Amino acid sequence: MMFTDLIAAIEEARYLKSQSGGRVNFCIIQIAECMEIFCGLMDGVRVLYTTANDDYHTVLPEAR
Repeated sequence: MMFTDLIAAIEEARYLKSQSGGRVNFCIIQIAECMEIFCGLMDGVRVLYTTANDDYHTVLPEAR
């Protein structure tokens, strides 16, 4: 899925994690002007957000 809004992408990643029963983490990466959600990390790709750290308050409060 491609997103142009970070908050919408974060909510979708959280939804996908909840649908997997919390077993699979999802990350958001930026590609050109858009953001995509992937499950799993890739070497050399900068991650904007990951649901693996969701419980550690790694997202700015205003972005929640």
